[in-house]
Amino acid sequence: MNSIGSRISIGFYALSFLLAVLSAFTFDDLVFLETHIQQGSSVSSLVESLMEVRRFEKNYFLYQQDSDLDAGCRSARQAQELLAEHRPWLDKLCAQHPCAELSRYLGDYEAMLKHLFRTVLDQRLFFAVDNEEPVTTQSFQLERDARSVVLRHDTDLDNNWLGLGITLVEKNSGRAWASQTELAYWHGYDDGSWSEGDRSRELVFRDLPAGNYFFVIDPEFSAEKRVGIADRVRVVRDQAAWSNFFFLLGFLVLLPMFSRYRVADFEAKRWEQADFLSNGAEFGSENDSDSDGDAGGDGGGD
Repeated sequence: MNSIGSRISIGFYALSFLLAVLSAFTFDDLVFLETHIQQGSSVSSLVESLMEVRRFEKNYFLYQQDSDLDAGCRSARQAQELLAEHRPWLDKLCAQHPCAELSRYLGDYEAMLKHLFRTVLDQRLFFAVDNEEPVTTQSFQLERDARSVVLRHDTDLDNNWLGLGITLVEKNSGRAWASQTELAYWHGYDDGSWSEGDRSRELVFRDLPAGNYFFVIDPEFSAEKRVGIADRVRVVRDQAAWSNFFFLLGFLVLLPMFSRYRVADFEAKRWEQADFLSNGAEFGSENDSDSDGDAGGDGGGD
């Protein structure tokens, strides 16, 4: 009995040991599989972030929307964070350790995207009637010379007008550019709805050097309706001008017309020097045939 019991115990312990070994191997395989799945997901996220950067960059150059540029910067930053988070095992996959170089490239790329931002200021202001002091906007940076800077006002005028004295100041040098504008918007109903004027207005400042700028705005209110007015101020640098589009359109229309005129003029001058007409007939042949016909007709009459 003892021998049978000992054998059963040994078999039980051996089976338990075997199950424990198999469980350990299975657990190790599951951990290995989970790690590879997580790494594959991380690589997929990295690739998707890089593809998003490319997509938003293309959208920006097509539609010139700062929102696409901002989304591209966020995607580039997300790709850099993924590289930093998973760099230890990513470096093991490649012998040349490209993560540091790729992260540096992404940083430089993000900095170049930020240079393309056109909207450099977007701020909401309120012109109060009881405040006689001019309103100063937040400062904004022009990191390179700007061909043009557009200041856009979007107000809540309602059957009222507003005068604005505007001064653009470069903070470091103190150089200033002064301008004035008026906004007026009227609407009502008189045998049908009508409106006159506009709540928005744009001012353009050209050829500004790089620097740190801000606007000083001095409002002038209507004497008949003195109420506070809200204004959204947006500053856009190097805004595309419609004149370029119409110039290109005119060029594309006039070029074929000019080419057709040159070809027609060349053909006319060339056939002036030829002995035959363009249809192959010799000069004077038509007159000769007419004279022969006349002669035959006279003979038949006789």
